[in-house]
Amino acid sequence: MALPIRQDGPDGAPTIALVHAAGTSSVAWEPLIPPLPAMCGLRPDLPRHGHARTTRWSTLEAVAQQVLHALDERATHLAGVSLGAYVALHMLRLAPTRFETAVLSGIHPGGMPNRGMMKLASAVMSLALSRPGAARRNAEMLQIPEHQQAAHIAAARMTKGRAFRRATNDVVEFELPGGLDRVTTRVTIAAGGKEHPLIRDGAKVLAKAFPHAQTYVAEGLGHAWPSQDPAQFASLLRAASGT
Repeated sequence: MALPIRQDGPDGAPTIALVHAAGTSSVAWEPLIPPLPAMCGLRPDLPRHGHARTTRWSTLEAVAQQVLHALDERATHLAGVSLGAYVALHMLRLAPTRFETAVLSGIHPGGMPNRGMMKLASAVMSLALSRPGAARRNAEMLQIPEHQQAAHIAAARMTKGRAFRRATNDVVEFELPGGLDRVTTRVTIAAGGKEHPLIRDGAKVLAKAFPHAQTYVAEGLGHAWPSQDPAQFASLLRAASGT
């Protein structure tokens, strides 16, 4: 089943695919649309998230292939946050000449420590996703701005708990795949300044895996910094894409 995609912005404008994080949906990108008036945004819902709740989550690579199929050559730029960044990285590996630019934020290069504990935390969170109180606490922990929390909570409650656990476990087990040296895309690996060191410091490791890559740090912000400061993230996307 094809993944649903929301489209924003003027026809004929440079087009960017926006791939969301786990436990949310394409609605997470809505604050980013106004600061990108000169771009057309394509926002897919990942499997078991948003309006793709009936589509099975399989693997990061398989989901990347699904997103590429759903986009149907329409996007020339790419951005992914958290889970969406891992999906986007696999999209670049599968289609190494497809995109002109890509911004990947909140992604580690592999070697995550304490994997058992991380998977246990994922299992607990997956059971709590449908509970408004737990979803609100998660939004507060991620420092999602208060005016965005209602949409974040609604999207979290729509996410299938089992798929959330499988997707986040894929992130825990993630290791850099081969073939990134064939990617012609200009890649920016971004991180919040308050991210876990594996992500913040790992940005340089990831950048070295691509032929054309740079790093960017959003000082003073955390893992959800694109939601905390959508204007800054939009500015990064405009600078990366040259729009």
